[in-house]
Amino acid sequence: MTGRVAGHNPAVRVARFMLGLALLACLAEVLSACGSGGARSPTTYGVEGTTATLRNTGCDPSPRAGVHGPDRLKVVSPCAAFQGTVNEAPVKNPDGDVSFQVSPDPGYASFLNAQNRREGGLHVEIVPRDQPGCTPGQPVHAGDVPDLGTCSGRDVAAPEVGAHVRIIGSWVLDRSNGWFEIHPTWRIQPAGCRVPQVIGQSLRRARTMILRNLCVIGKIAHRPSRGRLKDRVIGTRPRPGSLLRWHARVNLTVGLGRRS
Repeated sequence: MTGRVAGHNPAVRVARFMLGLALLACLAEVLSACGSGGARSPTTYGVEGTTATLRNTGCDPSPRAGVHGPDRLKVVSPCAAFQGTVNEAPVKNPDGDVSFQVSPDPGYASFLNAQNRREGGLHVEIVPRDQPGCTPGQPVHAGDVPDLGTCSGRDVAAPEVGAHVRIIGSWVLDRSNGWFEIHPTWRIQPAGCRVPQVIGQSLRRARTMILRNLCVIGKIAHRPSRGRLKDRVIGTRPRPGSLLRWHARVNLTVGLGRRS
């Protein structure tokens, strides 16, 4: 017989060998999460907002897109969500980035290191390609800084001081400053209801402050109070500073003044 058993055919052996190499490469890619658009750092597991399963959040597949001098940034988590209160007015930097500091909510302090705590919070930067005012798809530059990518059309605007926000972006370590950042930032949205300090305010003023903080007015009760607190808020439930779900109800107690 001149035929050969298939298993001993050199061409078959080569094909099987190449298939084995392909399977090994595929397995390595899955284990390293390369196919998801960026390597996932195991150090981020268990940190609030960085569970690598954040989906439908508008994260960019390129975690340093539009960053000036991206090599200085070490990506800790390519898609992270952070919550806190803005404690510094946003400033425009020479490279076009808008930056500000945010104090973390409970559960998010692990985003900060010692340098962040000395600076007063997590450093957040919005790069020019994600800011309002550019034309989607067009090249972006800031001053003398060219090649900042193309406009994304995200229109991410900097929040005001005191705003309670949820920030989604790339969590990185800035090697030049030694602190952690969200940089670039792809979305900033209200983080829910924070009960404002309205004790002593008129009911009208209290309503405005509560709605501005993404809460809604609940029950309004009245009880005797000092004369100067007549028609003024003398109590809230939950108490001021409480963090609640979006549009949670805040009950108010209003003073009646002295009994006649």
